[in-house]
Amino acid sequence: MKKILAMVLLYTSLSSAVYVGVMGYPVLCPDRMQREVYLDAEDHNNISGIVDGEQKVPYGVSFALGRVGFVYCRMSSEHLQPVPYDYAVLRMDNECPAGGYKFRRHHDTEDHNNNNATNSDFWPSVIGKDADLEYCFMPATPGATANFPVKLFGRFGVFGTYRNGTVHYTQILVDDEDSKNANSWHWYGQDNNTNLINRIKAIVSDKGKDTYYSFSWVDPFWDKIGIVDAPTFAENVIDNAVPEVKGFGRSAVSFELKSAGIAVVTISNLNGAEVAKITTNFLPSGLHRVEWHSGAVPNGRYVVTIEHNGKVSGKNVILK
Repeated sequence: MKKILAMVLLYTSLSSAVYVGVMGYPVLCPDRMQREVYLDAEDHNNISGIVDGEQKVPYGVSFALGRVGFVYCRMSSEHLQPVPYDYAVLRMDNECPAGGYKFRRHHDTEDHNNNNATNSDFWPSVIGKDADLEYCFMPATPGATANFPVKLFGRFGVFGTYRNGTVHYTQILVDDEDSKNANSWHWYGQDNNTNLINRIKAIVSDKGKDTYYSFSWVDPFWDKIGIVDAPTFAENVIDNAVPEVKGFGRSAVSFELKSAGIAVVTISNLNGAEVAKITTNFLPSGLHRVEWHSGAVPNGRYVVTIEHNGKVSGKNVILK
C-alpha cells in the first residue's frame, strides 16, 4: 500500500491547477502572449521537416534558418479537458496536471555556431547550448467524448497521434546534432514502466540521432475560412456560458453575453496581428453593440474574438 501511494505522489500533481504550454494562436492565448523556442538543427544536410501525417505544418511549428521553432501558449490546466487518447504538453510548473507524468527530452543541438533561442522564460525547461525540454504526458481517459484537450476556441496543438475530421495529425523531424550525438531521456522514476515509456515514445520518439514529434492540432480557419457569421469550431464549446459574436461591419461589432460582466473584443488578421481591441464597461447579459473605427483597414478575412468572464469564442468574418 505504501509503495502504491509513493508512486501516486511521484507521478501525479498534488495541485488542482498548474501551468502547461500548448502550441497556440497568440491572439487567443489566455495572456495574449506567445512564447517561442528555436532549436538549432544539424548544419550538414539538415532534413528537419514534415515526415508523416497530412503534410500540413502544424500551427506553432516553423522551419527556417536551419532551426525548428515552436510557439506556445502558457495556460492553466483548468483549460484542459479529458480526451479518449494519449497526448503531451509542455510542462511550465513544478508538477503536471492531475494524472499526468513528467518526462524530459534532452536535445543535443548543433555544436557549430549554435543558434538556439527563446523569447521568454521556459522554466523548468532549459535552453542553452543544448535544450532540455520538460513535458507532461497525459494518459487517455476511457469514455471521454471531447475531440480535443484544450477547451478554448482557436488554433491550438498538443503532442499526440490522434486525428479525425476535426483534429489534424502531422509528424515532424528535428534533425539533431550528428557528431557525437548525446540526446537522452529523463523519466523521473518511471524507468521500469515499459508501457508508459512506449506510449510516450509513440508521441515523442527517438530514431537514431534525431527526434520525431507527433502533433494533434486544430485550425478551424483552414476548414471554414469562407464562412461569415457562423460559429467556428463549436466542438470546443463545453457549456452555454460563452459569449457569441452576432454581427460585424466596418463601424461596429455586435455580440451576445450570457451573463453580466466586462467584454474584450479583439479583431485580428489571419496572421494573428491585432487590428483593433475594445474593452467594454460592465454590461448586463443580452445583445450589445460596440463601435470601432476601421479606417484604412483593408478588405479581407479577419477573426473576431470576444472574451468574457473567462470564456473566449470567435468567428471568421469578411471585411468589405
